[in-house]
Amino acid sequence: MASYGAVERVQVVPLANGASAPPTTTTSLPDPPGTVQIAYHELGSGPDLVLVPPQHASTTSWDPAAVQALAQHYTLVLFDPPGVGYSAPDPAARSVESEADVAGGLVAALGLRAPTVLGWGMGAEVALSLAERHPGVVGRLVLVDPTAGGPGAPRPSAAAQGLLGSPSATPAELAGLEVTGAAARSALVARLGAYAPDDLTTAAIRQEASVVAASWHDPAVAAGLGAIRAPALVVIGTAADPVVPVSESETVAARLHRARRLELANAGYGVLTVDTARVVSAVEAFTS
Repeated sequence: MASYGAVERVQVVPLANGASAPPTTTTSLPDPPGTVQIAYHELGSGPDLVLVPPQHASTTSWDPAAVQALAQHYTLVLFDPPGVGYSAPDPAARSVESEADVAGGLVAALGLRAPTVLGWGMGAEVALSLAERHPGVVGRLVLVDPTAGGPGAPRPSAAAQGLLGSPSATPAELAGLEVTGAAARSALVARLGAYAPDDLTTAAIRQEASVVAASWHDPAVAAGLGAIRAPALVVIGTAADPVVPVSESETVAARLHRARRLELANAGYGVLTVDTARVVSAVEAFTS
């Protein structure tokens, strides 16, 4: 794959809490109030797998090697959250919960039936909120370096917070949060650079930083972990992780009723990049 193909766009109605589909409308307007245009790519073949990106990321921020490996087994949906990349801003998307409502609306708009949802970092928190608020939407969860937020959650290092919230952070600096060593960082930056990027605007980066900061004071997602019934695979890099402390991912796994763990000692935040083959193999076994 030289690219993910042309970007597609779909009009998404965010789901109301508890809903698995948007409300039926008889309005003559072309789009119901609250509709937001979401950009996405669909590629690969097999069961549906929706990828929810982490903070300071768009569809083209995933490691292309990992995307290619997953696309051998799944029909992937990669999307830009509201206001990110080619997606339109959504004035209501100011929290993890509202982003989960948009993700649920996207699943409904694309006609997906109980897909597996893979979230990474902040994306894992959105995926958890999606499973809590819209249990009929999610078939299975794959949570890569997950956090549930809340006042008791350990926070990223100050350096990581600074980079993820900075519009001027370079690709090499961001890659340094995923992998260690100059060679590994250069290789990741080169792979990412081979794809036409989705623009990340200053406004989008600052908005996401605000959403993450608010999630540290909001106990809702963490409080709802025990109610999630969707089976989950929790992928944890147990090496030093500057973004999601290992203890936080372990806490999420322990509080979910139906969670399997995959722990990789050679990786931290970039576990999907560092050990792609093992993670993809585990995901395939989990969803079979």
